[in-house]
Amino acid sequence: MKCLAPVFRYSRAALAGLSMAGSLMIGCISSANAAMVSITDPAVRAVPPTSTNTAAFMTLQNKGKDDIKLVGVDSSIAARVEIHGHRHEGHKMVMFKMDDLPLPAGKEVRLESGGYHIMIMGLKKTLKEGEEVPLTLHFSDSDAIDILAPVKPLMETMSKDPHGHMHH
Repeated sequence: MKCLAPVFRYSRAALAGLSMAGSLMIGCISSANAAMVSITDPAVRAVPPTSTNTAAFMTLQNKGKDDIKLVGVDSSIAARVEIHGHRHEGHKMVMFKMDDLPLPAGKEVRLESGGYHIMIMGLKKTLKEGEEVPLTLHFSDSDAIDILAPVKPLMETMSKDPHGHMHH
């Protein structure tokens, strides 16, 4: 597995063993039964200082043989973090909280503006462009991956449809 960003990978059992040994390995760590999830292009949307909420985006690829789910996300910079989706209701896009996000084996799932994303709510500080936001992604197989997602300007975190229209 290729690391494209600083990543701490552990299973809860492995973490207990590492903690008892007094050290934690940094980098890509995987075990025979660990989910093989790669994370690319993580980003957190920069927001005005008056805003207490923002969103994180990335691409998740399950390189394993079994389907798994993203079941939660944590961050030390916010009161709470949720997995969200969008759906059309009439002429409006409605955002909703999801209990989990399926990651089919061998498939890629994009978290992007106008689709699945991670909502970061109750920010404890103003995020500045270029800072890195710590996020811990929790999976249904009890694995977790820690990443640092850079804070990027609004326009860099907007997705474009095939016709060139911006979505947020």
